[in-house]
Amino acid sequence: MRAATSAMTNALAAALAASLLLAPAAAARQDGRDAPQAEAAPRNPTLVVEGSATVEVEPDQLIVQATVRTTSAKAASATDNNAKKAKAVVEALEKLDLGGGAVTTSRFTVQPRWSYPKGQAARLEGFEVLTTVAVRTADVHKAGEIIAAAIEAGASEIGGVSFGLSDPASHRGKAIAQAADNARRDAATLAQGMGVRLLRPLRIALDRASGPIAPAADYRAAPVAAAAMPDITPPTIRADTIRLSASVTVVYEVEPTRNP
Repeated sequence: MRAATSAMTNALAAALAASLLLAPAAAARQDGRDAPQAEAAPRNPTLVVEGSATVEVEPDQLIVQATVRTTSAKAASATDNNAKKAKAVVEALEKLDLGGGAVTTSRFTVQPRWSYPKGQAARLEGFEVLTTVAVRTADVHKAGEIIAAAIEAGASEIGGVSFGLSDPASHRGKAIAQAADNARRDAATLAQGMGVRLLRPLRIALDRASGPIAPAADYRAAPVAAAAMPDITPPTIRADTIRLSASVTVVYEVEPTRNP
C-alpha cells in the first residue's frame, strides 16, 4: 500500500512539472505570439549606388505658332477682319510642303479694350480679336519658311517655335538603360575596391526620368500690314538637340570576399 501511494505521488509530481513547463508556451500562443526562437543571423551589409545618364537626340517634330490680332470699335467688325486675315494665313501655310504636317487653330479670343482716363470711369474703346494657328510638321528645317509665309500673309506675331520628338518614350528608355548600366558598373568597381562581392540587388528605384528638354524660341512681329514687308527673307532657325535624362538608385547586398 505504501509503495502504491509513493508511485502515485511521483506521477502527480511529474505531471505538475510538465504542466508548468508547457504553460508559458500555451500562454504565448493564446496571446497570438509564437514561442521564443533563436535570433536570426544578421543580414549581409549593403552597398548603395546611383547611376545617371543623359542622351541627346536630334528632334523630328517642329511646331510654329502664328497669331493674327485685329482691333475695331465693334466686336463684329474686329471678328470679321480677323477671320479674313486668319484665313489668308492658313491658306498660305497650307500651300507649303509640310511633309504630311497639319495647320490647326490653337486659340481664338474676343476681348474688350478699355481705357482708364485719370479721374474718370473706365471707357470702352473697342474690341480685340486674336486667332492663333499652329503648324506641326516633321520637316524641322522649315521653321524659317513657315515664319516668313505667315508674316507675309498677315500674321501679327510668331508666338513660339519649338522642336520635339515623335516617340520620346523610346529615347527616354535608352537614358534609363544607360543609367542602370552606369549604376551596375559603379557598384562593381566600388565592391572590388572595398574587398566585397556583390550578391543581388535588394532595391531598385527610378529617381528621375525627365525630358524631352529642348530650347524654345520666341519670335514676335509688330502688327504691320503685309504689304509693308514684301519678299521677306526666311529667318534662319536651327534646331538644337533634345536632352533626356534619367537617374536610378540601386541597393546591393554584399558579402566579404573570401580568400582562397
